[in-house]
Amino acid sequence: MSTAHYGRAVPVGLRRFPNLKAKMIKDSKRVRFPTDLPPGFHIVILMFKNNHHWDAGTWHGLYDKVSQLVDHAHRSILKEYEGVCPVDDDDDLPPFTPPKLYYLWLFGRFRWLWSYFWIRRCRKWATTAASSSKEGGEGQPIMPGEDRILVAYTDKEWFEKRLGIINDGRPYVLLMKNNGKVLFCHHGHYDPNLHDYGIRKAVREEMERRENAIIKIAAKNTAPNPVSKKRKFVADGVFYAELNELLTTILAEDGYSGVEVRVTPIKTEIIIRATRTREVLGEKGRRIRELTALVERRFDFPENSVELFAERVDNRALCAQAQAESLRYKLLGGLPVRRAAYGVLRFVMENGAKGVEVTVSGKLRAQRAKVMKFADGYLLSTGTPKEMYVDQAIRNVDMRQGILGIRVKIMMAYDPEGKSGPKTRLPDDITIHEPKEDTVFPVEAAATAEEQPTEEQQQQPTEAAAAEEAPAAVEITA
Repeated sequence: MSTAHYGRAVPVGLRRFPNLKAKMIKDSKRVRFPTDLPPGFHIVILMFKNNHHWDAGTWHGLYDKVSQLVDHAHRSILKEYEGVCPVDDDDDLPPFTPPKLYYLWLFGRFRWLWSYFWIRRCRKWATTAASSSKEGGEGQPIMPGEDRILVAYTDKEWFEKRLGIINDGRPYVLLMKNNGKVLFCHHGHYDPNLHDYGIRKAVREEMERRENAIIKIAAKNTAPNPVSKKRKFVADGVFYAELNELLTTILAEDGYSGVEVRVTPIKTEIIIRATRTREVLGEKGRRIRELTALVERRFDFPENSVELFAERVDNRALCAQAQAESLRYKLLGGLPVRRAAYGVLRFVMENGAKGVEVTVSGKLRAQRAKVMKFADGYLLSTGTPKEMYVDQAIRNVDMRQGILGIRVKIMMAYDPEGKSGPKTRLPDDITIHEPKEDTVFPVEAAATAEEQPTEEQQQQPTEAAAAEEAPAAVEITA
């Protein structure tokens, strides 16, 4: 069965294969792989028999695959560092070269006597392997000359024993770099389903090397500490997490509720939110100056490049971190869990919260740990609105029987001004408007006035009626 090895799983004898010296028994020649190879990947096929060229022909399709992987990764690296690490065209950047294929023929102990005959046969086998490939050979010369045919005159049995190669009639294929490091080796023919993982891993290691070279070149040119965008995001997140943990430990008793970092071209501003800002500032600003010096030493900031501010939390009932610290000190003071949790729930709901949930887990009363949840109101648990409306905090309480975990969730209400809640409405928030009252418009009044008859029109029918009634009255009297 075919076997493949990646990275550290490569046999020890194959890890530094080009530097291996194999001394012949009856000759002073040594077998050494050429050290002046161009940078990049090289595919070396160790062949022992005539029929090995059939397996070797399956590896010709590796040219396009590795070339596409390396080219795509190289373009992405240059695009990622564009604007952050300017790299000139004339810099000493490792050039991108497609992979090259070499045939290394190992013969028996006395076959070096017919070296000319065997070299001609090697060329014939290599040409046959190149022509038998369907993917390789078109558009690029696979076998341009003798530089691709490496013939080793050595004792094959000793060589196999030294490298740990099992000669079962199949060739060995090595994917290596120009410095002699073997990144991938396989015993048999090429199978994309089995070997793509190892090949991609080797390409990834090569791209990391090229990325480090680009960083060094850019640092030598202009940028003092060039960092890619992805690494910058990760570094900013790690800095915020460590700073938040440091301030949580120091300012836990002062109602610490969070921190905000603002980076400006001149200074880095750190805003500390707390319920008791007077204790954070200290007497005549002494404590805030101590915190500034501590942050500068801890995170290697230049002197006078960091400035700390203290901001007071307007409504501490809607701050999950403040309520978690309050519950923590209540439990440390010996207050029962249920009473302390309901006190937090009542205080939060009375100050305008839409919902609250308090979870306490650990050894509460007995030796067996359990979880107690206390909730009130309406609380979201998923979706984007949860990120905007729900404030969450987690704290640990070191009790005598063990560690208790505290989690406080507070859902704030909608606030158009953005002071006690987010400005954005919930997507499922429905507003029902009251029906409008019926009003008489002046246009309808004018229309009714036009329909009414005038005084002259009213008098005309009365006169006509009198004229008709007059003859009837005369007839009656007669």
